[in-house]
Amino acid sequence: MIKKFSKEIEYCTFCPKMCRFVCPACEATGDEARTPTFRAYVLYRILNKKSDIAPDIRKTIYSCVLCRACKTVCAHGIDVSSYTPFGRAQLNKDGLADEGSKRVLDRFLKYGNPYEIEFKDSLVMDTVFFPGCKYLGFYRKTVERGEELLRYVGVRFTRMEKCCGFPLYSMGYIEEFEEHIKKLKKELRKVREIITACPTCEWFIREFVGFTNTRDLISIIAKSNPHVKNRQTKSFYYHDPCYRVRFLQKGDDIRYALSFILENPPHEFLFSKENTFCCGGGIMEFVDPVMVKNITKMRLKELKEGDSVITSCPGCRKNFENAGADVYDIIDLFYEGVKGGK
Repeated sequence: MIKKFSKEIEYCTFCPKMCRFVCPACEATGDEARTPTFRAYVLYRILNKKSDIAPDIRKTIYSCVLCRACKTVCAHGIDVSSYTPFGRAQLNKDGLADEGSKRVLDRFLKYGNPYEIEFKDSLVMDTVFFPGCKYLGFYRKTVERGEELLRYVGVRFTRMEKCCGFPLYSMGYIEEFEEHIKKLKKELRKVREIITACPTCEWFIREFVGFTNTRDLISIIAKSNPHVKNRQTKSFYYHDPCYRVRFLQKGDDIRYALSFILENPPHEFLFSKENTFCCGGGIMEFVDPVMVKNITKMRLKELKEGDSVITSCPGCRKNFENAGADVYDIIDLFYEGVKGGK
């Protein structure tokens, strides 16, 4: 499978390496073996049947957080996140799977998600709300608030408790991922529209399920021109999730939405919008929690005491919370503003 990316891997291996300076894994750890070009070099050697790559060096393939930051500065526009999962698939095939990634697979095969959530069955209507396993695993109250907001603006829907498959794909379990996608397509065959809250889920549903009729919950609420009772007066920074701005290529829609609930526009990080700096990745805590925490701390270093962060991604929210930041989910802020309570 990895052979179809041979051109991209060769280009990455022999380029001037400008992407080194935007790679969160390398910047946070100071480890040159975690650069996109070194990882490409490892795959290049594997593709060319070289047996001199030690197992611990091969495992640097697991250090990529799949954020696409390197693509923004790549002269060839190469998407490292597109071939990295297939590089991990090769490691899995060779018996070199990371122990954390194995845990993701074991849990997924048992629960249908990596967080050991017992999903609830629901009657699927023509419109479904797809919160995703991160929201369902850690932020069910936020999910319920999002649903209340949808009802407030007159949207009829049922909740669908499923994982989009990102954990399997990102860890290189491609065959299991493809089987999961087949089942998901079957369950969605009578669905007309999917409402998402997680940008990673939205991109995966569009990209791999082929379901393009998706809408983001917050955009729906903002476009309804809601009556806001309480506007936030404190100062916030807004963090752009990688999958929203670089994969879905959205960002200004959230800033428009924030204008309803904030008295003043949020502060922008030095690296924002399509140049955003990753929070640490949505599933990488299973593989390298120390690296993830270091990446998150780098993202938050601009904040001073008393500063708060808003984000529109449950994975980013969880990483920021783990790093001790005062972080708010945009869904919760909308709920407080529209419904007038906390």
